[in-house]
Amino acid sequence: MNSAILNDSDNVTAFGVADAPRVEVRTHGEKYATRTLNILQLNINGTQRKIEELTEILNVNKVHIACLQETKLNPNLKLKIKGFTTLRKDRKDRAGGGLVFLAKSADIKFREIILPPTADYDENSTEVQAITVLLPQQEVTIINAYHPDNSDINLDLLNTLLDTKSDTKIL
Repeated sequence: MNSAILNDSDNVTAFGVADAPRVEVRTHGEKYATRTLNILQLNINGTQRKIEELTEILNVNKVHIACLQETKLNPNLKLKIKGFTTLRKDRKDRAGGGLVFLAKSADIKFREIILPPTADYDENSTEVQAITVLLPQQEVTIINAYHPDNSDINLDLLNTLLDTKSDTKIL
């Protein structure tokens, strides 16, 4: 498995973009995140046979937020990792694809951002999900995205992502 760990010992910073149009949010967790935020981005190419290895990577690297692409889950399959809140976006119409955020339950407070319908993927385009992590001194929006090879770019989606909040990371 290839993975990338981003770790900034002080806090998370991002490039600035304009405020987003109003979107629905759901809050998860009761605590604010720690001062350091460790983020894992991983194209897992199917989760079912990799849970043990994924759990080890999360624990050894002290990951707070994991952004997984190509989870290849359907609503009938469970994904539960001890100590993590799972936020899934499975493909509805065919196999493959799918996204998951895993957030360390004890340390992370976040809001799920429900993107407008123009941000929904079609079978030939990008899949996205977004959360805003509530840090002690700031909020950081993290966008988990997967764009299949040889597929068209959804310009409405790209504009929606660029119009989110000021501290945004796209993974």
